[in-house]
Amino acid sequence: MRPTRRDVCTLAAAAVAGCVSDPGASCRGATVRVSMRPISSAESPLLLDPASLSAEAVVVAETAIEDEHVERCVSWEPGRNETGPSTGLAELGDRIESHAGVDLTTDEHVELDVRFRGETYLLSLDVESGETT
Repeated sequence: MRPTRRDVCTLAAAAVAGCVSDPGASCRGATVRVSMRPISSAESPLLLDPASLSAEAVVVAETAIEDEHVERCVSWEPGRNETGPSTGLAELGDRIESHAGVDLTTDEHVELDVRFRGETYLLSLDVESGETT
C-alpha cells in the first residue's frame, strides 16, 4: 500500500519536532498540545484555508480535529541545543498570535474560534512548560 500525502507529511513533521532522535531522553522546552472541537457558530473566527496553508500546517489541523496534535521539547524561540516547533505548528502558531493578539512564548493556554474546510471549531492550544522526558 502506498503512503498517503498525509502519512508523508506526518512523518516529515514528526522528524523535525522535538526529541525525535532520542524520544526517551530529557529535553528542554515545552509540550504543546493542540485540539480542535466542533462548535455551532463563532464571531470572527480565524480562517484556516487549506489552500493558503502549507501541507504541514494542514496535517497539524487535521490531527488536532481527529484527536490531539502533540509536540514535545518545543521552544517557540529556540536557542542553542533547543528544538523549535515543527513547520506546521510554527505556521499555525504565527496565525494564532496574529489573530488573537497573544504571545505563545508566554501564554500557556489559548482558545479561539477557527474555521477550517467550511466547519467551525474551538481551537485549544496548551503549552506545558518545563523539562520533558
